[in-house]
Amino acid sequence: SEVVKLLTQAGFLEQVIEKKVGLELLRQLKSPLITDIRAMGLMIGIELSCSNRLLIEQCIKQKLLLIPAGSNTVRFYPPLTVSDEELKEGVERLRVALKELSLYL
Repeated sequence: SEVVKLLTQAGFLEQVIEKKVGLELLRQLKSPLITDIRAMGLMIGIELSCSNRLLIEQCIKQKLLLIPAGSNTVRFYPPLTVSDEELKEGVERLRVALKELSLYL
């Protein structure tokens, strides 16, 4: 299948490991709602000082889907084929959602 071809393509996994732009941009976000950011490759957990449900609702309004983990953590989990530009756009949408949410808390 095409997915197997892509995943086994020479250098593909190395490119995924090198995609640090998303994590770097997330670490630059300045929000009192973020208490910690943890990552393993493109799997990024963002711990919050509020319920994750509140942020997820704001992100849906920005057309960004996050995965809940526990009661106060969300996972930012882009596909392995994500481009740097798409990562930047996702982080920008998250920044807007955090800003909107902070206005209500």
